[in-house]
Amino acid sequence: MVSLAMAVVYLLAFVVPPVLVGVVGTKAALSARYEAPPAVARDKAGDLPAPPRHDLDKPTAVRLLGLALAGLIGRLLGPATKRFRRSPKAKSA
Repeated sequence: MVSLAMAVVYLLAFVVPPVLVGVVGTKAALSARYEAPPAVARDKAGDLPAPPRHDLDKPTAVRLLGLALAGLIGRLLGPATKRFRRSPKAKSA
């Protein structure tokens, strides 16, 4: 039981200080790099125009990328999945 307690103490002694130093150091580095916006920018944030309405007929980047990837996957996997496709002449039982 004593050896288990000593193992836990040693583990905490070697793990906790580096983690604390890393957290404090990262927080200090990031707070110096990213400062808060000036008060003028915060005051003008309410003056922004409303975003445009979403047009369902206009293709978005996600839809275009999805179509491109679907075509690519179809070309890559097409020969491998050809035997699993049903022919239009096949009759179901």
